[in-house]
This record gives sequence, C-alpha cells and structure tokens, in this order.
Amino acid sequence: MTTRKGTQYGGLDESKDSNLGTSVATNDTGETTNTDDTTFTGGNDSDLIDLNQTFRTTELPEETEMPNKLNFGDAMRAIPSFGGGSESLLTSYFNRCEFVLEHVDEKIKLMILDAIVSQLTDKASDAVRYREITSWEELKAHLTTIFGKTHSVQFLQKQFNQIKQYEKESIQQYADRVETISHELTTALTLNKTTAEAKIISETIQTQTLAIVIAGIQYDIRLILKATKVPNFEEAVFLAVEEEKLNEKIEYKTDNRNKYVKKSNDKSKIQCHRCSKYGHYSNECRTSEHKITSFKNQTENKNFKSSANQVK
Repeated sequence: MTTRKGTQYGGLDESKDSNLGTSVATNDTGETTNTDDTTFTGGNDSDLIDLNQTFRTTELPEETEMPNKLNFGDAMRAIPSFGGGSESLLTSYFNRCEFVLEHVDEKIKLMILDAIVSQLTDKASDAVRYREITSWEELKAHLTTIFGKTHSVQFLQKQFNQIKQYEKESIQQYADRVETISHELTTALTLNKTTAEAKIISETIQTQTLAIVIAGIQYDIRLILKATKVPNFEEAVFLAVEEEKLNEKIEYKTDNRNKYVKKSNDKSKIQCHRCSKYGHYSNECRTSEHKITSFKNQTENKNFKSSANQVK
C-alpha cells in the first residue's frame, strides 16, 4: 500500500491510500488510524477531524427520465392509411393512430391530426371531405358513425343484396366486387363469434354469394348459369367467363361481316357504262335512254312470248 504525506493536524499526519482511496492518520507513536471512523485509538478530542469539511464529495445529479416521444418524422411515417371497411379494420386503424398521438409532443399533435386526416382514402376520405376536423375525438366519432359495426353490417348487407354487373364491366371484374363485399360482410358478422358460429355464418354467406353473383350478372349468361345449376361461386364465375369469351368471338365475327356488307353496298365508286355516271350499276340506270331501251326490251319479250303461244 502506498501512502502520501498529508496535512498535519495536532500530531497526526494524514495519509491517503492511493489504491483504496481511504484516509488514514499517523500519530506521534507511529500508529495508523482510519480517519473515516469516528473512533480513534490515539490522540485527544482536539485531534478529531471534521470529515465533511476535509473531504467534500461531489453528489451525482439525479437521473432524469427521458421522455419516450416520437419525433415529427417518425410520427409521420407511423401514421396508417384507411379507406373504409369492417369494424375490425376500423379498430386496428384507431389503435395505430392513438399510439402515434400518445407518443408525440403536445405541441405537434394538431399537425399530426392533420396528417392523419390526409392519409384517409376512398370512402373514408369522402366522408370527411367537407368537414372541418378539429380533434382526434371528433374524427374517431365520425368514422365510427360511418364504419362502425352496426352501420357497417347494414351497409355491406345492402351492397351485397343490390350488387349488379355494370354495362361495361367484365365478368371477372364483377365477380371480384362480389367476392370483396362477401369477404367484408363475413368478417363483420363473425367478429367476436365462436368458431362454430363463425363457420355457420361463413357457409351461409358463401351460399348467398352464389345466388347474388347469378342474380346480378348480364341476362344471357344468367340464363345459362341457372340452367346449368352450378354448385358454387367459383364454378359459376369460371363458366360465366368462358361464355363471355365465346360471346366476344361471335360479336367480333358479326362486326367483321357487317363491315364487309357495308363495304360491298358502297356504290360511290361504281360507274355506269350506260350513262357514265357514278353511284349505280348499268342495270339500275334511270336515265331516259336506259328507260327507252328497257321498254323496247320488255315489249320485244312480250311479243316473242305472244308469238310462241300462237305457234302452240
């Protein structure tokens, strides 16, 4: 142990253990005492050292808990988009937005709210387009009114029952729309249901989906699907798509035939060799010369037939 010479107090030489950092005192007889204790083996009361005065300790500042906040950039990237849908999708959207709002500074919450509104798409965007949203509670209440469970099920059920194929819509596009609404309706109706209940609901909607897609499809294909008695939605769509392709081929051939007939009936470049005019054939010529010739031919034919009858 190494010691250094310290300040002498009343016959005590203070030394410091460089390794352990403890203060010791050496009296006149050579005894060493630890000055960190209040009891000494040598010396009198005047030899006691005020440790608080001699050794001043530097207190560490108390640890300050750092706030767990998102900066503006991270918050913006964490904001989800929402375009409408079932209650489960709405609940998930609310949870993610509230997480962001709970972890940003109060000063930027209004900007984050504006950003949340700007991320709305499709039907959700249409729902707030003409509204001034001033708080998260207001936005949440409005979206719940439109896409909440009660309205969502009723809205989807109405869409499901009334869906029809558009005039310019292909069979596949129409089938995709029906399937999307069917899936959303199934999700909404099976929420918080037991496995057995969800299975019954799902099977019921699948049966309804087949009837719905047939009822809303174009008339000629609807008749074929009803006559065929397809067993499920997938086979109905497959058969309808094949029938649509066949109809397109027939329409293509018919269009080409009509174009050919129209082209054949075009006489604008036909020149009559009797009157040298365009627009008709010689046997269709209506000029006076042609009429006279035609009359002579008819008269000669009549005379010839009359002579032949007399010979008989």
